[in-house]
Amino acid sequence: MPKQLLSWMKSGDRLLLRTWARVEAALARRRERRRLLGLDDHLLKDIGLSRCDAHREAGKGWH
Repeated sequence: MPKQLLSWMKSGDRLLLRTWARVEAALARRRERRRLLGLDDHLLKDIGLSRCDAHREAGKGWH
């Protein structure tokens, strides 16, 4: 196999891994934002958020 092709494949693999990591991170943010909705008002207040803030964050989606 030509060196140039091997070099491209390695670069493509790195790009795929970086993209996958970004998707995983975005989905993790989405999960965490939605978990805020499960907290009671007292716990939200402890972390400096209101119920309205929690709903706003949960509505942001995965980005």
